[in-house]
Amino acid sequence: MIVLDFMQLGFMQQGVTQPVKNWLNYQRLASLTIIFFCYHLSADNFGLHVANSAFDYNYLDITGIITQAKGNGIGLNASTDIEPNFALTFSVDHTQQPKDSSTHLSLGVTYHQLINKTQLPQLDWVLHLSFEAVSINDKNKSHHANTKHHHRHISHDVGLRLGSGFRYQVSQHIDVYSDIAVSTTTQSSIHIRLGATYDLTQSFNLYSAYEFSDSDKCFVGMRYLF
Repeated sequence: MIVLDFMQLGFMQQGVTQPVKNWLNYQRLASLTIIFFCYHLSADNFGLHVANSAFDYNYLDITGIITQAKGNGIGLNASTDIEPNFALTFSVDHTQQPKDSSTHLSLGVTYHQLINKTQLPQLDWVLHLSFEAVSINDKNKSHHANTKHHHRHISHDVGLRLGSGFRYQVSQHIDVYSDIAVSTTTQSSIHIRLGATYDLTQSFNLYSAYEFSDSDKCFVGMRYLF
């Protein structure tokens, strides 16, 4: 019920004042985080086996970004396990485009688990929830007589992103992943991401991904595992 309520959050918040919107976002963040940990703790307390993950979720990424609107940027992503199946995540990125620039900050938690140790030993299911803050600088231009004036409009928004996906090891050095997420920042939207990772060494990976959303993005970067 809470997940369905979250999915409808963007529609419910139309016409709602910003303080109320922020309070609703924080409430859902707290509720869903409690659900994550209660599930994990109850599994331990009742002796239910929670399978370990097939992949390492302790890493640091440096990412180059290319946007659909002929823009580019750079990002930094980090993940570290705080429990056997839980990771704390952080990311920040900045992109420049002809008409605007944006900065995106994210802090969240990821739940990761092996699907089936016997039949699918190389497939992880991933569920993630994050708090997000976005700042957008619109570079609007207007003309008055013979003078050209530049008007900048800076907008800020906060919200949540909830998503789920799968990660699969297709060969010794290559894994692929897919993810679908719903975000409530700026405008409620759906993000679909497909990507792949190639193991260069035990500590360094090369990865790329493409995200389908209101503004498509391509990611190429280097990952350090620690």
